Amino acid sequence: MSAAVERKSLAASIVVSATMTAGPSVSLRASIPKGADRAVVTAVYVDTGATVAPGSLIAAVSGRPVIVMSTDVPLYRDLLEGDRGPDVLGLQKWLQGMGYWPDATGIFDQRTENAVKNFYRDLQLTAPTSEDKKVVFRWREFVQIPGNTGTIMTLVRPGDVLAEDLSLGIVQTAPDMVVGRATIDQADALVVGKQVDLEAEGYLAKGTIQHWFF
Repeated sequence: MSAAVERKSLAASIVVSATMTAGPSVSLRASIPKGADRAVVTAVYVDTGATVAPGSLIAAVSGRPVIVMSTDVPLYRDLLEGDRGPDVLGLQKWLQGMGYWPDATGIFDQRTENAVKNFYRDLQLTAPTSEDKKVVFRWREFVQIPGNTGTIMTLVRPGDVLAEDLSLGIVQTAPDMVVGRATIDQADALVVGKQVDLEAEGYLAKGTIQHWFF
C-alpha cells in the first residue's frame, strides 16, 4: 500500500504562564432632567455586554434620553439660539462627525438647531425645545465616556430609581489584558499583532499580542 506524502514544516508552539487584569471601567452617571423631581429609569435601550459609542442611546431617565457623546469641551450648560463659545463649537464638530452638517462657527444658530433636531429624529426621539418652541441642546441628556467607546458591564432596569450618585451602571473602557513572562528564547516568536490562544480553567479564547518588553 502506498500513500502520498506532503512535506510541511511543523508549527512551533510555546506556552507562557500569565495573569489577567480587567480593563479599566467607569460608572455611567445620568442627570436628573430639567423639571423632574427624581431620576427614574423609564426605558433601557441596550443590553449588558453591548458596545456603546458616540451616538448610542443607552436609556431614558424620567422620560428623557441618555445618549453617549464625545467632545473636547466637557458638557456644562444648555445651549440655545445665540449662545456662543468653545462648547458650541465642540457640539457642532461632533454633529459633523455624526453625519450632520451645522457650520462650525461656535454660534448656536439655525443650522445647529436643525442638526440637533435631525439627530434626535434619527433616534426616533423628539428634540427638547425652549418655551418659544425652538430646539435647544440639553447637556444633561448626554454622557461622555473616557476613550469614547466601552462595553456595558452592568446596567439598571426599567422602573429602577437611581441612587444618589445617579449611576446607570458600569462601562468597561478598554479590554482585559493578559500579562505573561517569556524566556529570551521564546521572545523571537512573540510578534506584536500576532494572534494567540488563551486558556484559563478550561475556558478558551483568542487574543492579540499588543506589546512586549525586556
